[in-house]
Amino acid sequence: IEKYNKSGLAQDATIISGCTFNKTNALLAPYGGDKKFTAIELNEIEGRTIGDVTSANSISNSMYGIYSRNASFILLNTDFNDIEEDVLFPESGTGIYATSYYDYTNRKITLGNGNSNGSNTFKNSINGLLGVGEMNYYIYENKFGSSSPSEPISKFCIKIENSGGKEILIEDGNEFYEYTHGIDISEPLGKLYIHENIFHKALFP
Repeated sequence: IEKYNKSGLAQDATIISGCTFNKTNALLAPYGGDKKFTAIELNEIEGRTIGDVTSANSISNSMYGIYSRNASFILLNTDFNDIEEDVLFPESGTGIYATSYYDYTNRKITLGNGNSNGSNTFKNSINGLLGVGEMNYYIYENKFGSSSPSEPISKFCIKIENSGGKEILIEDGNEFYEYTHGIDISEPLGKLYIHENIFHKALFP
């Protein structure tokens, strides 16, 4: 999804809900030996909503679940499972990979709505959320890993780097199961608030 300038069409006019993104067969020729790149790619857009409290999304079997560049979005009721690593693609195996320029905008990523009906789940992947660059993050009541040892987040549940002077709020009952690193935040300059989350069982490298 890319920025689309059309009179009368609001930036928040897109909702993606009730969708299943998976791969049950090889890609078509000449890409038969390749892995699927991403379920959803966002580029230079604002205010999109992915997921709905009454209609879940399911994303699996791609190298990235959501690949985002300079985008703001809300994510609700979406399940990430079996996100695949490929050594040729940096940070692959990541549910949400988001990057943002330092361009004095006020981008934000919101995961969850603080209620169980908006909770997102990340399972059997290398990373859950990996964000790099100037953005706000609001992360409410999501699940990373599961109570099953076969569905871990093997590296980072949440990793945020160089967010500038923006806000990072991680609160309202996020749950972390079977992980190596629950939350890893480097060089935050703005508000950082981590409150009332639940950490169950860590893996160790």
